[in-house]
Amino acid sequence: MVPAMADGPSAAGEVIGAGSAPYSSGQDLCATSPLYRLTVASLRWDPGSGFINTNAMESADAVVNLNGASIGGGRWNPARKKILRSSRIDVTRVLVDTFTRLKQKPRVFVSASAIGYYGNRGDEVLTESSAGGNDFLADTCRDWEAEALRAQSGGIRTVIPRFGVILSAKGGALTQMLPPFKLGLGGRLGSGQQWMSWIALDDETRPLDLTLHLILFGVSLPGHD
Repeated sequence: MVPAMADGPSAAGEVIGAGSAPYSSGQDLCATSPLYRLTVASLRWDPGSGFINTNAMESADAVVNLNGASIGGGRWNPARKKILRSSRIDVTRVLVDTFTRLKQKPRVFVSASAIGYYGNRGDEVLTESSAGGNDFLADTCRDWEAEALRAQSGGIRTVIPRFGVILSAKGGALTQMLPPFKLGLGGRLGSGQQWMSWIALDDETRPLDLTLHLILFGVSLPGHD
């Protein structure tokens, strides 16, 4: 398996990588049997120039794309919005275009998206089949997913998990929210009436492992029988 990490800022990939060492360290992911083991090799490339090491992808059964600059990393001026879109859409486009040049394509492509796809819907109950929103994040996620889904035309099974806010002491949103609370100055965020769909880091990385094992090997991980 190749976790595809582009050069440059990618908050989601960094946080998830920190919580699941195999996604960033080259170790093997846990499995029910040594016969079903995912060997992880890192892949980095420069989306700006289009350079990518195709040799690292030729023997990969799966490619995991977790790239995307942090939406909380700065004020959303035109320049920042361009970075938010490019780090997701352009990076994914380079990756999928590369698949077409491979002699042996990956069987599975897991490409991240986000619940920003739905926009601000208040108390509405949303499912995977719910329509997308119409704000900046929704448009970005829609275009991001569309680039990833192009891989299907090459016969590659494409999985698009829509992540919520991933909370971990190792980075991301929680480390930005904690300091005022540690100083005794914390309070509600915003009006306190808004929804925040969050998930703990460990609960996010485990399904990624499970999904890959089920698709590639038809087996479940311990505790998921």
